[in-house]
Amino acid sequence: MLPPPNTPNSTERTPQISRSPLEDISMTTAFKVGDAVHWNSEAGQVHGKVTKVHVQDVEFMGKHRPASKDDPQYEVKSDKTGHSAMHHGDALKHA
Repeated sequence: MLPPPNTPNSTERTPQISRSPLEDISMTTAFKVGDAVHWNSEAGQVHGKVTKVHVQDVEFMGKHRPASKDDPQYEVKSDKTGHSAMHHGDALKHA
């Protein structure tokens, strides 16, 4: 009789895959510089592009914005007004 799967003497093993923290971010929240995105603002939906990806805490417009590889902040620029904003990935959608 064989031991249960995934035990030290098992003939079946689950492969261990090494992944970087950014690979764990779903495709809906993983963006790169130049990506066309849209987001909601007080004035309605805004379209623009990702201009920077911050993976360390950053000061933006006088406010401390926490960021990490697991939860980056995306600096975006409006196509219409040219104004910049910063959002977590869950606030952005690919355009």
